[in-house]
Amino acid sequence: ADCAVDFFVRLYRFSAGNLTVGKEKMCNMTEQRSSKTRIRICAVLPYIILFSKKEIEMAEKENIVVDKSKRFALKTIRMYKYLCSEQKEYILSKQVLRSGTSIGANIAEAVRGRSKPDFYSKLNIALQEASETAYWLDLLYESDYLNDAGYKIMSEDCEELIRILTSITKTQNADS
Repeated sequence: ADCAVDFFVRLYRFSAGNLTVGKEKMCNMTEQRSSKTRIRICAVLPYIILFSKKEIEMAEKENIVVDKSKRFALKTIRMYKYLCSEQKEYILSKQVLRSGTSIGANIAEAVRGRSKPDFYSKLNIALQEASETAYWLDLLYESDYLNDAGYKIMSEDCEELIRILTSITKTQNADS
């Protein structure tokens, strides 16, 4: 039963009271409140799966980090194209391209992970890649390849990903 809960918690998209995976409706959800906690009940015949408040918060963070990491990867690609075409910089820009797009790739792998340890392992790799990306961004800025505005946008987005991933991985460490 725990594996089923983990699977649904990692993949659900909560919208208008329905649990969905992609566009496919999985089940209706209702909310039960008590004085101490909130749970969501998902009826998937013949099972009832309970989502604790903590599991819901984790899944919401995962959805946010998936979206933000993909947007960051697209910005990184655009920055790479700019650095190559306008600044004629190929070495550092290739490094930031690799690490910046790797964040989202590792998060996507984590979401599809086979187990909790696999899930958290991929998120830790994504966190390492985000830290590496921040380093390359600093080098590009300090070597005058990125202007203030470009650096600010990219570094703020990168730091936000680092904060989110740190929060998720710290939750895992607290659970261990």
